[in-house]
Amino acid sequence: MNSRIKYSWNRFEDGFDKTGYAREFPSIAEIAEIFGRWEKQFSDRFRYVVAGKSQLGQDVFRCEISDFGIADDDKQNVLITACEHGGERNPTTTAIKLMEMLLEDNERVAKIRRKVRTVIFPCANPDGYTHFSPFAANSECVYAGYDFVGRSNTLEGEYIVGAIKELIPELMISVHGTWRDYEKSVVQEDTGVAMASIFSRSYHKYLIEQMNKEGEKFGFAYAGGEDDDERLIANNVPAGCEHKFYSTGPWVNTPGVAYSLAHSLAFTIEVANDFSGAVRLIRALELGTERWQGALYEGYPVNVIAPLGLSRIVSAGRSAQNRRYSRAELWNDKIRNFCYGTIQYPLKGANLFYWTTLPEFSAFTTSHPEKRLLVDSLFDFLSRNCAQVNIRKLRKLFNEQLDYPVSAYSPVTGGYGKPKDSSVDRVELDNAFGLQIRLPFKVNDAKFYYNGIPVSEFDGVESHCWSGGNWSYFQIDLPGEFVQNGIGVFAIEYFV
Repeated sequence: MNSRIKYSWNRFEDGFDKTGYAREFPSIAEIAEIFGRWEKQFSDRFRYVVAGKSQLGQDVFRCEISDFGIADDDKQNVLITACEHGGERNPTTTAIKLMEMLLEDNERVAKIRRKVRTVIFPCANPDGYTHFSPFAANSECVYAGYDFVGRSNTLEGEYIVGAIKELIPELMISVHGTWRDYEKSVVQEDTGVAMASIFSRSYHKYLIEQMNKEGEKFGFAYAGGEDDDERLIANNVPAGCEHKFYSTGPWVNTPGVAYSLAHSLAFTIEVANDFSGAVRLIRALELGTERWQGALYEGYPVNVIAPLGLSRIVSAGRSAQNRRYSRAELWNDKIRNFCYGTIQYPLKGANLFYWTTLPEFSAFTTSHPEKRLLVDSLFDFLSRNCAQVNIRKLRKLFNEQLDYPVSAYSPVTGGYGKPKDSSVDRVELDNAFGLQIRLPFKVNDAKFYYNGIPVSEFDGVESHCWSGGNWSYFQIDLPGEFVQNGIGVFAIEYFV
């Protein structure tokens, strides 16, 4: 199973240990030989293909590690890229070290293989890797030509974008490293910091903390970015205050593409040490097998599409694959046509969350109407557009809550109402979508209503109630055709 890459475990003669860097970098042909041998030895868990050719005609490898005896439908999809900067060769040996560890026969990685489909581009920029220069035939780096819709001006970049579109990955990590041979140098390592681009940073700190803690067990140290340097990171810094902030670059890289196209939890890591990178990545993969606090399912936290205080529109589906399709459809296009609102911070035993794609009702909310008018208008639109509705029940629930603020929000405008030029009347969805309410306290019992009718009376609607930490969560999953009504209200009645 060993890749036969020679790793050194003493970087300095004075006894620093656990450094684990590759003393010799394998050629592209040698890497192919390693993968060919693994594919024969571990046919039940490893395979690789040539995703395409580089600009100089070299192979761009795409590897996959998973338990091939288990269907992929309910696995988490993870995409890892290495050596996008051609001069950074050690991410390739880091990826090989990671794969060595993932192929082992122990329960920890066997569980990862059962629950996670890991796709790895171990040498995304073979021309730069071979010539050991950032200025190889494909320019400085593979991701130089990306934009938020996934266009790339390099062949290598297109292969990665294609994988993002295919996999809709829950997690995407781009591995970066040193620019030169570094047997006698010390290079800072970090996880999800990426001061160069705000689009390379993780939106979830727990994952970063867990990865760093895993490396710290083996004696490694990691830079903390703003935590270490005690300053904020910003994209648009006011003139005269530049020295007070980290000012990031505007360019889009592969994590930015994965976030934009798939709502992936996506970021970069910096690796000076192959073993350090590998153990952090193992922990990141392991977290995909766990149920995170507040989550309904095992896997990474990527399902919230449109948040509004205690309520949110989420991706829905019984399998991870169903939720991926739902997430991609809502995130990339359809959520732009929604306006939604909620009762904020109620304690009287009920909460309500409404959504609409009707321009006439959305426009009505734009003027911040008096709460009673907003509610009366909501009931009127429900009566005219929904066959199954119980206004009497909804009015009872709403009337008990009118002491509290009623909000309306659009993800496009970032405020109240939809854009005035919106002409969308009806939205079509091919996949389910979820409505979720969460409360910051424990609830003993709850009743679910949709449009004032018990959820159990609707075909194809599923309800979920669970707790996480001190929060209580309530969710209904609606078939995609429900969106054709153009409006709906999810309500809970609960007892503390």
